[in-house]
Amino acid sequence: CASTESFVGAMVMNAYLLALEIEPVNVGTGYSSLPLHCTIMHWFLSLKGLNAIVDATKDIITMSRPITLVSKRSVLFGPNSDVPVNILARNEARDLLHLKLFRALNGIGVVYTEPGYVGDGYSAHVTTQKGGAFAPGTSHVAKSVYLVEALPDGVPPTRYIGARLCFSE
Repeated sequence: CASTESFVGAMVMNAYLLALEIEPVNVGTGYSSLPLHCTIMHWFLSLKGLNAIVDATKDIITMSRPITLVSKRSVLFGPNSDVPVNILARNEARDLLHLKLFRALNGIGVVYTEPGYVGDGYSAHVTTQKGGAFAPGTSHVAKSVYLVEALPDGVPPTRYIGARLCFSE
């Protein structure tokens, strides 16, 4: 299940996101808007590159079990409270995964674009996308984490699936 593909050159502070897969994605596919997913690690910047991020997180992910996501309620996020999301029910395994990934990424020196959204500020949610929402009461078992690599704005599509790592069964 593990595979990677980098789209941006080295020695650039690239942006990345880690997500629990809800709608299927394929490594190497580009999107202007990501399919439904649960953000497990908000956008972060790194000079290290995709392979270093995979190396830092792979064991944590592959030694974790699939995670059940349950939508609890709809709210608005963002600085202008205009981003529709569905907050997820508390899940100890998911929250522990987030903290382990947070520590591992800190260890390779990443910079978070919104530090208040990670660590103690993490709030598990699924953002409503053009293709649909993760309505309250909906549940899904996430079996993998994918790493998204962002390209500079104006280069459509701007989001590429750079890696996918599966949980242990």
